[in-house]
Amino acid sequence: MNPNITIAQAKAIFESASAAAEASVVAQFGEFDIFKPRHGAAYDAALFLVLEEHFGDMTLPELLSIVG
Repeated sequence: MNPNITIAQAKAIFESASAAAEASVVAQFGEFDIFKPRHGAAYDAALFLVLEEHFGDMTLPELLSIVG
């Protein structure tokens, strides 16, 4: 993670990435149901792409401990 990013900024990036991933699934499938395997996989792919860009050096548990 960029050491200049605050916790509030990290949370905002995570929330924005999550919303964008959900919108991507809706655009692709017409709906978003996290319990449908194809929807979950598409959501994860879109979300992790953005998270990698911003937090590439962190593990997912580390990131989740920051963004709650």
